[in-house]
Amino acid sequence: MAPLPPSLSYPESLRGSALSLLKKALGIEAKSVSSSTSRTQLPSGFLTLKHSKMLGYGPQRWEEAVRNIFSWRMHNSLPLLRADATELSEDSSGRIVDLHIGPVHAECIILDVERIEHRWACFSYGTTNKHPEQGEECFAVSMDKRGAVRGYVYAVSKPKRLIGYLGVPAQHLAAKLYLQGM
Repeated sequence: MAPLPPSLSYPESLRGSALSLLKKALGIEAKSVSSSTSRTQLPSGFLTLKHSKMLGYGPQRWEEAVRNIFSWRMHNSLPLLRADATELSEDSSGRIVDLHIGPVHAECIILDVERIEHRWACFSYGTTNKHPEQGEECFAVSMDKRGAVRGYVYAVSKPKRLIGYLGVPAQHLAAKLYLQGM
């Protein structure tokens, strides 16, 4: 008998919350993933992370940023971080990804992958029990009508252990580095 796939390490009511928050901020209609994603109150201990950056202009820059996100080049551009994963496509939902942060292995499940040509592309993953945090993170790139390309990193998460809150500044630094890697 095949082993059961890993499950998410955080409340099911939060599934899709990072992507939903980002889409709400951008005025993009979100698919209904959970009745709680519109809540303003998160469960105790959960924090939101929201970072964005102007990446440049035009379809070529948009394509480059999308390639960097979907090929894991963005993740692998961070010091000490390596993603054991193949390139993402719109049918990648449910795929398991192993992130190596130095000696620590952090397992995630791909939740969503979306791409609207020269407008919007994103993916999000949620943590399993083999991850030091609980929650999900979303990585996206958009291009507006003027051709401005912008990158986004949104997360809804909390550390599994109280001491993990000391790492919150490192999570913000990682988000800024992800944006540079786009």
